[in-house]
Amino acid sequence: MLKTKILFYISFCILFTSCAAIPNSGTKKEENSYGNTINYFLFKDVSGQYIVKREKIENEKQLVLRQTLFPPGNEKSPLEKSVTVTKLGTVNHKGKRYVASRPYASQFSIWFEKKEFFSQLKLNVAKKGMDVYLKSPDEKWQGNKFKELPKGLKFCWFSQVPECLKRITKLDRTKKKSITFYIVWDGFPYYCEQLQNLSGQLYSLASVYYDGEFDKTYRFGVNVENQIIFYHFNYELEFERMFWIAQNITMVKR
Repeated sequence: MLKTKILFYISFCILFTSCAAIPNSGTKKEENSYGNTINYFLFKDVSGQYIVKREKIENEKQLVLRQTLFPPGNEKSPLEKSVTVTKLGTVNHKGKRYVASRPYASQFSIWFEKKEFFSQLKLNVAKKGMDVYLKSPDEKWQGNKFKELPKGLKFCWFSQVPECLKRITKLDRTKKKSITFYIVWDGFPYYCEQLQNLSGQLYSLASVYYDGEFDKTYRFGVNVENQIIFYHFNYELEFERMFWIAQNITMVKR
């Protein structure tokens, strides 16, 4: 019980404060007394090559991910950073229990031409939707909005897709049919400035399927907005790499 409370406090802290007390070591993979797992990935897209730092905190009821993208060798000057929180559990429907995940909250910042564009998303349970707060130098991306949540049980923040799928599907390699879920774009609405041929909506219906074993990894394909993103996991089902061919994006663990 004490560990659960500590984890909840940390997730709240990294969502709404700078959390300077959380260690920020330069090792490729770290674990501290709170059960944090930190991994570094080499990220490439059409604009160049970068490093992505992914810090994960999770327990049975929630999944928290803090992700930072920065130029190689310059971790103190991030180009993007985000924090996302997902609530996990089950729901009862017609006498059966089903796995469910809710996109509880996120904060996202990206820098264009040295100017910060910020968004905060928070689940509004009463109104069954997402409260959106935007702050940026552009007038069209300022102020408060509300986005109604589509009907469904399984939601994954885009930056959390590997970990979220592991929790809601257990990465079952025996299922022949794909499993549907919603991707919530924690970079909304700014991600459309970087990604091509997407709708620009906050939520996108997606499906995941097992695609086989490749190069000593299990590969899963995520079909979203008529594009396929491949996620690779090692034999312990830890996330190893991602390939989004339509966007010329690769992310490989260092």
